[in-house]
Amino acid sequence: MNKGYQIIEPDQLVGLFGNPKHFEFAVAIFHWLVHELNTDPQVIPQGVEIEVIRVEYQGSYPALGVYYKEEDRHTDVEPQVLEAIANILQKKSVLDLVRSIQKSEISWKELTDKLMDSH
Repeated sequence: MNKGYQIIEPDQLVGLFGNPKHFEFAVAIFHWLVHELNTDPQVIPQGVEIEVIRVEYQGSYPALGVYYKEEDRHTDVEPQVLEAIANILQKKSVLDLVRSIQKSEISWKELTDKLMDSH
């Protein structure tokens, strides 16, 4: 059974996740953002997961998905997630992203291919 997600599409990254040429870079940045977001429990409260997902709307593209573990949860975390992403992108350096990618041991091409090919 598939999870239902609330889609998060940061305006600052539309040029990356909206262009298939940049999907690998977008997936790497999204994974870094998920890691950064998960370090602050005020942004991602208990009972909420944020993941990199594939969205299908006039084609497929990577995005962030919020999954609410509790079906009766009524608090929309999108505004605080978007604000936190804007803060991360503004305050963190590109070097922080590069260090994260270097430490990861992830093949971004393989991960992106798997994400975009999954059904």
